Amino acid sequence: MKNSLNLLIFTLFVFFALPQFANAQKEKPYNPKADAEKEINIAVKKAAENNKHVLLVIGGNWCPWCLKINQYFKTNEAVKSFLEKNYEVVKVNYSKEVKNMPMRTNTHSKLCLFGRK
Repeated sequence: MKNSLNLLIFTLFVFFALPQFANAQKEKPYNPKADAEKEINIAVKKAAENNKHVLLVIGGNWCPWCLKINQYFKTNEAVKSFLEKNYEVVKVNYSKEVKNMPMRTNTHSKLCLFGRK
């Protein structure tokens, strides 16, 4: 009886606790506390200095597709190299808590006018 109870407790621990621990360890590439407009302005300046483009990756840590594209950008060597050579990449958080709407509307005109010299 005691062994059965121990096995049940262990099974419940594995079933409920370990997935939560695994989720806590996942990378969170989108920072909800970041000042997106400031980061974009910095990227625009760096891109102009280095003859690059700006790539905004708008997503959230809650979005499985956003996390997949982030992982793809990091692990595919051809894509990673291409992005590093040609782009200043800015990850902009979008979530229920932080939508970054004012940033997206204010910055849009700046980015549309940005180009190579």
